[in-house]
Amino acid sequence: MANLTRRSVLRTSLAAAAAGTLARPYIANAAATTAAVWWVQGFAPEEDVSFKKIVADYENASGNTIDYSQVRGIGAIWAGPGDMSVSMGLRGEASHPAVQENLLRVLSACKEFDVPCATGATVDDVAMRLEQGFRIIMTAPVRSTPGLTEGRRLAAH
Repeated sequence: MANLTRRSVLRTSLAAAAAGTLARPYIANAAATTAAVWWVQGFAPEEDVSFKKIVADYENASGNTIDYSQVRGIGAIWAGPGDMSVSMGLRGEASHPAVQENLLRVLSACKEFDVPCATGATVDDVAMRLEQGFRIIMTAPVRSTPGLTEGRRLAAH
């Protein structure tokens, strides 16, 4: 017999709970035939395909409908290529073409729903990001110490 530990019991319990939740989604009103799901579009197309397949399988099995339309009223979306690269398995490769393609995909969705899209940019990339349609640009702060620089210059003479 396997040695039961607190961790193995918790892991098994969580897995069983997750499987039960996916197998029988809960609809608050038993008479309802539509459930609303707040959905955040994924970074990678595969995430969206997987989500939509789960919804379709549930709808076919239950006869119920899942409304997963996006929620209106979002003030802005931060399209961060750093976090996105990690999510895509490309940690530290924010400039990777696949990451940049998905960054523009997020921007496209923002434009479609008239939601301002923010991203980071180097000084050299600001013009390009504005041309692409980003409405909020974050750049790294420049640290300037003119007094210290002048003092060092004077001290050297």
